[in-house]
Amino acid sequence: MTAVLSCAEARRARMRALGLLPSAARTPGADPRPAAVAGRLLAVQAQDLPQALWALGLRVLLAQGDEGQEAAAAAAEAVRQALADGSLVRSWPMRGTVHLLAAEDLGWLQDLAGPRALAGWPRRRGVLGLEMADYDRAEELTRALLGGGGRIGRAGLLSFWTENGLELRTGWSYHLVWALCQNGVTVFGPPSPDGRGLDLVLAEEWLPRRAPLERDVALRTLGRRAVAGHGPVTGADLSWWTGLTRRDARLALTLAEEDGLERVVVDGTEHWWDPGSQADDSAGTGRSDGEQLLLLPAFDEHLLGYRDRSLQLDPAHASAVMTSNGIARATAVVGGRVVGVWRQREGRVDVLPGEDAALPPHLLGAPFAQRAEQFDGFRAALPGLG
Repeated sequence: MTAVLSCAEARRARMRALGLLPSAARTPGADPRPAAVAGRLLAVQAQDLPQALWALGLRVLLAQGDEGQEAAAAAAEAVRQALADGSLVRSWPMRGTVHLLAAEDLGWLQDLAGPRALAGWPRRRGVLGLEMADYDRAEELTRALLGGGGRIGRAGLLSFWTENGLELRTGWSYHLVWALCQNGVTVFGPPSPDGRGLDLVLAEEWLPRRAPLERDVALRTLGRRAVAGHGPVTGADLSWWTGLTRRDARLALTLAEEDGLERVVVDGTEHWWDPGSQADDSAGTGRSDGEQLLLLPAFDEHLLGYRDRSLQLDPAHASAVMTSNGIARATAVVGGRVVGVWRQREGRVDVLPGEDAALPPHLLGAPFAQRAEQFDGFRAALPGLG
């Protein structure tokens, strides 16, 4: 008989999987290194790079149980070093969206989800008036520039193209950089020497060598890893998150049942979760975890990892957190639920209507100041990135 989880139990399980439950994040043996943190989530949405870096940095701090600006600066340095040494990269692994992820995961994810992301490429080139010959020229120039360990920032690459006769019409710059990364030619790797963004490098030189995975093995791996980092999830959640068809997403979850995934019902809907990663908390930690305030970055996996976000966010508040054009806002979270919008620049939380009881005034005192101080310390330690 399929087990049933209450909404509260499912929220707590998701917070644990997402690395946002402090007592779970500090599980003995958990690896707090940024690439390992990214690997547990599988990928972190990263069109806003500073916010994505904080998504990793916060989880590093939670895993280490550290607090304060000094610890935040150390976490920032660990993230910077992971980018510099190549264990952490930024690219487009799935659904046509840029992510931060462990370098060892990019290749097999692109092999699996890339064809769907590239299916609309010919039509998009037609809209832009970009011929395949133009892309081929961009790739040729890029390989010539970066081969043998070269690296360059995005702006520098665009200048190199134009200096060598490649005309960049409206919309071509972003599209060509995306296409080179999506096709596995380049990847955003080490921080630029001037600290302004990440440099592009050749993927074949920067990424670890790997044997390709058979499709069923890749699907099974995807199902197991995605649920371990986000579960409980539905087939629709996984389909949305990866850009795969619902049939493939469901197949991935079914195959991963051989690795211990189980079906569970939450609010009348079938989900998959990994009970093996949901070990009991030590006595007394559940309540303190539930009362903690977390300040999550914009585009965090806490919301972006799911098609249906109603467990974490009252649908009545969706427009306050996610704009109609897909821009996500930073959030304040208590007990797994979004209770406010975190205004990072203003240094305040705007409590969502009806959520006052979940965000009592005392949490907006010292706990908020402590979390905001961590963010400020992290950001200050990554000038140009954070």
